Amino acid sequence: MMVLTLSVSAAVGADLRQDTVEMEIPSESSLEIARRVAASTRMMFAEAWSLELAAVHVTMTVAQVERRVLVHEDLASPRSDGQVMGFLTVKGPFWIVVEAIPDKSLDADSPLAKINLPAKEMRAPNLGAARAAGLKFIRQHSLGPGNWTGGAIYDARHVQVAHMSFNGRVWSVDGKSEFVVGH
Repeated sequence: MMVLTLSVSAAVGADLRQDTVEMEIPSESSLEIARRVAASTRMMFAEAWSLELAAVHVTMTVAQVERRVLVHEDLASPRSDGQVMGFLTVKGPFWIVVEAIPDKSLDADSPLAKINLPAKEMRAPNLGAARAAGLKFIRQHSLGPGNWTGGAIYDARHVQVAHMSFNGRVWSVDGKSEFVVGH
């Protein structure tokens, strides 16, 4: 395991706001994944503190569990191409739609060809919990990928903000960007 430490700060008038986020990530995680988490965290704090993104400063440190530093990067500004990868607001609640239909690609006698569970919305306090609820529904009903038709995730305004695939990956509504979602 590695430890990802993000030091977040912002000057607000004469005040300095600071916070630290620390999490364990698998050793095989790429540096790009750590950078995506850092970018998401930066945006999360900008929103939580009601500040422009440029006002929030993040320093990222990636170390082995023994605390030997592997990477230390200053993320004072957005990526040079102006894109921020994989961030969704963390303000909940969220609702995930869970639904299953018969898998027509299977033999009619197969149990998966007979599943028919109408759509329902499940409330979750955050995106990680929405993802967990979707995965629990899939496991609970022993669904296959041909059954899963749910996964739409809505925010408190009932605007779709993401979609969860059968495998639990969370995507932008257009399906072009994958989001890093905690547990």
